Amino acid sequence: MERTILAGEGAREKASKLNFEGNKYFNEGSLTEALKCYIKALNIFFEAETLINIGDTLQLKGEWEKAFNAYIYALQQSAKQGDIINKLADILQRADLPLLATFLYKQAIRLNPDACNAWYDLGCALLKIGEKVESIKIFQKILVAFPKSEEAIKSAQILFLLAVEEKQSCLANEAFAFLKNEESSHPELQLIIKQFKEELAKISK
Repeated sequence: MERTILAGEGAREKASKLNFEGNKYFNEGSLTEALKCYIKALNIFFEAETLINIGDTLQLKGEWEKAFNAYIYALQQSAKQGDIINKLADILQRADLPLLATFLYKQAIRLNPDACNAWYDLGCALLKIGEKVESIKIFQKILVAFPKSEEAIKSAQILFLLAVEEKQSCLANEAFAFLKNEESSHPELQLIIKQFKEELAKISK
């Protein structure tokens, strides 16, 4: 990855315009064109935000190793270390390395305790390595600390399924009550709640 930096006050502005153009392609799903813009921007002005854009694009293209390297470079340049570490952990998770991912998610949380997505991803990674009790604690924390987040909705669903599996009626009731409370603002939950209600009746007997 080249690190050419053009001198002059206009370099950052030119790079910014290319990043903006790249973001438009990215949002349209034209990842190859987005990547071209980001690389041009990086060659004009080397900065962490462009590296993160490159990493995000490569990750969506399934080029995990290149994405990982882009994030590593960004980590050395950016103050947003928690966010970048979380992205690195995501790659390890997708590469089926959940144990390593848990270490990075924990580090990301230490740097940014309010990163709801990092808490949720940590819970998923712990579940994947068989740390069911710890993952339940994480998902329960999300319901309390981030009740209006999408991660809370997903956490409640996972908690309910785990509770049914383990026949823990108290945990199932807790998760069901949370989802029921969110039903009015999330109509898409109606079918899931109906199914969960039937399951709850079975384990409550």
